[in-house]
Amino acid sequence: MKNRTPLEEFEVLDHLGRIFSVLQTSPDATKGSEKSPGKTWQVEGEKVVLVTNPKFYKIEGISTKKEQQQARRRASRVVKPRNALQMELLEHAGYDELLASKALILERQRLKEAQTKKSSKAKNARKPPARRGKATS
Repeated sequence: MKNRTPLEEFEVLDHLGRIFSVLQTSPDATKGSEKSPGKTWQVEGEKVVLVTNPKFYKIEGISTKKEQQQARRRASRVVKPRNALQMELLEHAGYDELLASKALILERQRLKEAQTKKSSKAKNARKPPARRGKATS
């Protein structure tokens, strides 16, 4: 690090930060003492061997890239206001902002008129909750 420029030092530290932010470690399997720290691994010949305590956990193997992708969580849904969503859909369909807003106003008026034509019994009827479909990903 002594012979590096400040930019190179920053890049090295940034990359190390990224590595250590996703690094997972096993707990110490051998208890440490005053003279020596606990161990999670040891060197045998030219190999690094993980020292594990099978009473508490069992390492089955190192996952492949495909398995890691399946374990990721789905991103949370972004909920937009209904009006904004309808405006975006109309704009995506090729309407400009003015026509899209007028179309929304006319749609709201049409729904309001349909609601006022209903009898009071129909207005107060229970509306069951919408079914939630299974998420496909």
